[in-house]
Amino acid sequence: MVGLPCQIEAVNKMQNMAAVPEVADRIAFTIELACASATRPEGTGHVIERRMGIPVDDVVSLRYRGGDYPGTFTVRTTDGGVHTYPFFEMVKDFTKFKTFRCDACPDWWSGVADVSVADGDPNIFATSQRGVLGHPRSTVVIRSELGERLLATATRLGLLTCSETTFDARRSLGLQRKRHRYNGIARTATRPIPQAPATDRAAGRPKTDEEIIREMSETDSTDE
Repeated sequence: MVGLPCQIEAVNKMQNMAAVPEVADRIAFTIELACASATRPEGTGHVIERRMGIPVDDVVSLRYRGGDYPGTFTVRTTDGGVHTYPFFEMVKDFTKFKTFRCDACPDWWSGVADVSVADGDPNIFATSQRGVLGHPRSTVVIRSELGERLLATATRLGLLTCSETTFDARRSLGLQRKRHRYNGIARTATRPIPQAPATDRAAGRPKTDEEIIREMSETDSTDE
């Protein structure tokens, strides 16, 4: 199963039940995709209709990151047209269409999948904004012995080309956006929210999405 951290956590919980549900028992391995937060469908509709000026009913297909890396929001319409919208502009628009549950989620990676995957570019927003064509790659973290075997097999079969790297959380825009959003909500929430595996609520004022995006677009880094 390939899923977001919250989905992988649900699978993990089912697999650890006293009586494992059949659907969970049939999952051979899990791969999770790093997630800063999901966006409500209204956000996609807003970009298509308000930003691109296209009636939603005219849309045949869309890709959130179509074309050359790092990709653009790409829409195909019934008349055969192909319309694009910059990825970094889409990110800014989508900040207004988040759910409370996603904003209150502390897990960029759950850590309980066999393999965790994130974009190899820690700040696709800045890459898109600058118009720089990055090298398409992913950052892969192996979480289990099975995950290690999967990666080794894929490499041996020529499906992947791997090299060692170091993951720097300070340079990851998605992770830092999630971290600051969660810390902000944790300080003011009046209803229960998930518990983070680690907390740094005392580490200064949590920054807004707009602040994090602006600062990391200018410096491609952020403070601890």
